[in-house]
Amino acid sequence: MSSIFFHFVKRHTLLSFFVLAFAISWACWIPAAMLSLDSRSLLILGSFGPALASIVFTHCLCGRAGLRRMLGRFLIWRVGLGWYLFAFLGAAVAVLLSIWIHIRLGGAVPEFNDPVQWYLAVVVFLYVLFFSVLGKEIGWRGYALPRLQARYNALVSSPILGLVWGFWHLSLFWIKGNEHLSLCSRLLPRPSFTPGYTTTPGKAC
Repeated sequence: MSSIFFHFVKRHTLLSFFVLAFAISWACWIPAAMLSLDSRSLLILGSFGPALASIVFTHCLCGRAGLRRMLGRFLIWRVGLGWYLFAFLGAAVAVLLSIWIHIRLGGAVPEFNDPVQWYLAVVVFLYVLFFSVLGKEIGWRGYALPRLQARYNALVSSPILGLVWGFWHLSLFWIKGNEHLSLCSRLLPRPSFTPGYTTTPGKAC
């Protein structure tokens, strides 16, 4: 049985990853949506579905060496200043563009925090980084993207990953009070993140 499972995973690495990532995340988020639970713990735990799936399959297919190689790519920080500016400003422009489209389509103008509380941006950034982004991007960028780019170029790989990423958030749309109100805002940032990751050396094992 294990050999059949290993053969399937090895032959369908991306499909296996997506199925497990969705299963872990939705096992946390769907009960929260159905029971109208506003559980921060379930939301955070669900966001680590892609990371857990990528760790399982990378260790299964590539061993500890492959796992170290995948996680090590997230420690590469010596890149040009232009890439840091692109990563921060590119995402900001994508979000503002999403808000503009939302308003143009008849949506309400969102409320922004008081500019005097600018210092809270640092706290929010660190919170989102460690309790949301890491759980997602280790899987999407560390596992899925290199395998997509082994078949397609960056301009094709990024929209494919963006669509999967958008549908992965689907169950969050039914959780009362959750901010995931627009699929558009989930998709637009995807292409802006790919070039910065693609420029770091490495490949799928």
